Amino acid sequence: MILPGLAGNLSFAQQTNLKYSQIWFDVMLQQTFNNHFRFLFHTNYKHLMDDNKWNQFMVRPTLIYTMNDYVYFQGGVQLLYTDLGDLNKLEVRPWQGINIFFPTLGRLHFNNFFRLEERFFYQNIGERQTTSLRGRYAILTNVPLNHPSMSPRTVYLLPNFELLGSLWGKDVERFIASTRYSLGAGYQVDDRVRLETIYLLERSRDRAEDNFRAINHIYRLVFRYNFKMHTEKSIGL
Repeated sequence: MILPGLAGNLSFAQQTNLKYSQIWFDVMLQQTFNNHFRFLFHTNYKHLMDDNKWNQFMVRPTLIYTMNDYVYFQGGVQLLYTDLGDLNKLEVRPWQGINIFFPTLGRLHFNNFFRLEERFFYQNIGERQTTSLRGRYAILTNVPLNHPSMSPRTVYLLPNFELLGSLWGKDVERFIASTRYSLGAGYQVDDRVRLETIYLLERSRDRAEDNFRAINHIYRLVFRYNFKMHTEKSIGL
């Protein structure tokens, strides 16, 4: 079992010929209305450090419905503007998701996050270029270190894993299937504020081939603010 896995990793290393570094900045603002409904406003800026001409701006308003302590439903529209210097692209991305919180192992509360994204691309903010459907699955958890659970002045770890893949349609992106491994650290300042710093390793596959062909090193800074505290659970990416 070990040798085939090692051989696969060596093969991957030999075939990879593109490497990138990105920095992401995220702000997430959440308002709780009652025991069932919450609103999340997420904005994000991405910069490709290897190419100063590549910048992306994103806003994602999200409505969250809490069915019980184990199942949440989410839905929203994500708007992404990509500035490539002499070219720009707009993506409109309606999406639907579900969180299943299972299992719980001591301090580890696992969140299984499934998401479907309908992607509409526009080039130079004009005619629609293409449409596609993408699926995502992530397993997320917060690991409190200095307290038994998430509470004010808690330091915590963020080990996460995510799979992304195209399900239907023609993609304009060169790399359509990705695997992300991430490890971060966070600090819960009080009942409302959390600060996080995260490193992500993303492996991506070329749309024309079966082998992974690129690696992204992503450095992410996140600010979270809850206008009304409702839960200690992390709801998604």
